[in-house]
Amino acid sequence: MADRALGLGERPLQPLVERWERAVHAGPHRRPPLCPRLDFEMERGTYEQMISRALEYIAAGDIYQVNLAQRLRFTGVGEPLDAYCGLRRVNPAPYAALIRWPGGAIGSVSPELFLRQRGRQVLTRPIKGTRPRTRDPVLDAAYRQQLLDSEKDAAELAMIIDLHRNDLGRVCEYGSVRVRRARRVETHPTVFHTVADIVGNLRA
Repeated sequence: MADRALGLGERPLQPLVERWERAVHAGPHRRPPLCPRLDFEMERGTYEQMISRALEYIAAGDIYQVNLAQRLRFTGVGEPLDAYCGLRRVNPAPYAALIRWPGGAIGSVSPELFLRQRGRQVLTRPIKGTRPRTRDPVLDAAYRQQLLDSEKDAAELAMIIDLHRNDLGRVCEYGSVRVRRARRVETHPTVFHTVADIVGNLRA
């Protein structure tokens, strides 16, 4: 009886053992480049015109800030999982996911907690201000302090905190929205960020 039980326990592992042995004897696997060609969605001149228009809107008081992003397109020759794992290696951010379906995939890697709900409490943690990490502890500390001392980054974070408070105020109980943790440095493997926590209680 004991021998039979042992045999049953070993059976599911056998395919894995065989797969590992094949991988060892096959030698190194060389993957093709994941991104052979990269194209910007907009020409440089078009993008610069958008920047000029955004500055005009800010000067007129129509907007406070704008995120002028643009799409990059490339034709990949590898698997989505390979691209995602490669991205995670160079940017090991805490919030990441890969969603796959027949005919497509979406990979996401981000250091920012956009919105979290636990019970009726919601939390948002905006990021404003970034400095690089280095392998030199002295230079690392200097970049961190430079970020903390930056009036520009502090002003941008204060502005986004105000915007997030207003957004949460639309769906939360009156008086429940508050800044729980003010401006502070969040350390990641490749960068420093300054962040803040804004919380509120959803209306019943």
